[in-house]
Amino acid sequence: MNILVISNIYFPDKAGGAEIIAQKLAESLHKRGHRVNVLATSEENCIDTVNDVTVHRVKMENFYSITNKRRGKFLRMLWHFRDIYNSSMKKYIREIVNREKPDIALVHNMVGFSISIYDELKSLNIPFAQVLHDRYVLCPNSNMFKKGKICKKQCFICKLMRLRHVKKTSQASAVIGVSESVLNVTKEHGYFANVPGYVIYNTMDVPKAEHKNWNGTGELKIGFIGTLAQNKGVEWLIKEFARLKINARLTIAGSGYSQYVEYLKGLAKGNNRIKFIGFANAFEFYSQIHLLAVPSLWHESFGLVAIESLASGVPVIASKMGGLPEIVKKNANGLFCFPESPNSLGECIVKLYEKPELLEQMSVNARDSVGIFLNVGKWIEKYENVFREVMK
Repeated sequence: MNILVISNIYFPDKAGGAEIIAQKLAESLHKRGHRVNVLATSEENCIDTVNDVTVHRVKMENFYSITNKRRGKFLRMLWHFRDIYNSSMKKYIREIVNREKPDIALVHNMVGFSISIYDELKSLNIPFAQVLHDRYVLCPNSNMFKKGKICKKQCFICKLMRLRHVKKTSQASAVIGVSESVLNVTKEHGYFANVPGYVIYNTMDVPKAEHKNWNGTGELKIGFIGTLAQNKGVEWLIKEFARLKINARLTIAGSGYSQYVEYLKGLAKGNNRIKFIGFANAFEFYSQIHLLAVPSLWHESFGLVAIESLASGVPVIASKMGGLPEIVKKNANGLFCFPESPNSLGECIVKLYEKPELLEQMSVNARDSVGIFLNVGKWIEKYENVFREVMK
């Protein structure tokens, strides 16, 4: 098949989990003999090659590009308003379709491209499948998280800014959720009506590694890795850990907006049991901890760090929200905490501190518990099956 992969950001531009998956999928499809082209946004128009996959990078026709530093509130508002339906991005779809003549398009995060690309693909008779990595079609910020709290339903502004999307999404040939959670909530709000829906969990190559379990003596090493942002629950984790009177250490890896990172460091100031290490190689990081915390305050669509950690033999304490309960299983490979019950996070840590045998058993179970998320070959086959259904 001749496949066009659309992703708003593509390596080596700085990316998150969705963009990592888009790259992995594009490269895996290429290795299986498919012809693959990628369309992504960038600072300027250019064509390059990443691991034998051709990447067409186009300038975002908006007030600033996604990879630029954060702008002022007013400019961000204008940016999001234009991103409701940015017709200027249509021409790039037409250009690449006329040049590469794809059989099908696979759309990942379309922030910056906007929903306008659906109209262009439809007018060019290119069937397309949308992969839902987040809640972009429900919320301009993609996360339904505002002022430190989850939005239990679409607010008036989001409904207004996403009104056109309800009808436009029905043009898709298929919609793929990276978890049941993200697919169900999107469908429940009326988007992708009568469009065949599939759940294909994200899959990763995670090498089997030797992991040293905690035996109840010495420091219990707890870790957090990811974006240092309010919705990730790092602040909650720091506060909960700081109040615990146990022999443990918390290591925080990752980066975020400097002002917020400085605020987090201020919370931990004077506590030599909490350490910020900035960027870290994920698998080296997992080899140095006994327990990972994923205390998200929003509905994570899936949670790649939970997969990586468990595949590395490290149990996980996670918020029981979004797609995380589809990965973490209570008392089998981890425990659940609840943002609405702040002490629950500390209670989970203390429980495992006082029951090292439970933590050890979870560690033993960890990799096998996520085996279905580690088979890249079957993962690609599932996408190929969807493509075949769409092509019919």
